[in-house]
Amino acid sequence: MKERPILFSAPMVRAILDGTKTQTRRVVKPQPPKECTHAGPVMGTYSGIAVPRFYWQTAEDFDQAEKEDKDLLFWPAADDEESDEFTADIYGLGGMECPYGSEANCLKAADRLWVKEGVFQHNNFGFPLGSSTPIEQTMFNGNGERVWSYAADGITEKKTGTRSSRCMPRWASRITLEVTGVRVERLQDISEADAKREGVQREDFGWVDYLMPSTQITLTAAQSYRTLWESINGPDSWTANPWVWVVEFRRVHP
Repeated sequence: MKERPILFSAPMVRAILDGTKTQTRRVVKPQPPKECTHAGPVMGTYSGIAVPRFYWQTAEDFDQAEKEDKDLLFWPAADDEESDEFTADIYGLGGMECPYGSEANCLKAADRLWVKEGVFQHNNFGFPLGSSTPIEQTMFNGNGERVWSYAADGITEKKTGTRSSRCMPRWASRITLEVTGVRVERLQDISEADAKREGVQREDFGWVDYLMPSTQITLTAAQSYRTLWESINGPDSWTANPWVWVVEFRRVHP
């Protein structure tokens, strides 16, 4: 079992704590070459591989490749993810491991993710810097003094004492996730059910629009997820339709 850090925004941290978020999508890096039109085989324990290795392929199957008068080839080859070279041998050293871990199998335990989230540093009076309002969820140092508060627990404005989630040490993380499944797909292939598993927030007459949360709603969870993705990754990120890792998880308690 390996533990890895993973970043989540404050709304997504709240969704994890509420139990509504059990999936996350992350861009595959590097992206497969444009010739890779389909997700390929996943090599696993039946090949003696403890950590699954993912391939992409140049056609849906051998029949389609034959119709298009081309070979069915696989990427990445020879364990070199930076190369655009293809292989016909999926039992070699190629393929790509998911950087966020994998679920349990007969050769290993499930990998875990510890969540890095935004925090606020406290001043000498125990209040978050830039705020006069104390909040309940705090972290303490070895002397029992308040040091940080979790941004997801009530203070969402960017103030003087904000600490980036990237700076959070392992000891300060309050959320540990166990990976229960991993697959690859195109971003825009997300289903309505999976959009809900991504933790988008329900409103009275629709779903939150994360680009304009105070004035707009969307009609479906999938549309809401699109606005969430674009709020994090930029306005053209959805249109780009990249390959993504779909990581499923459950929260575990110490």
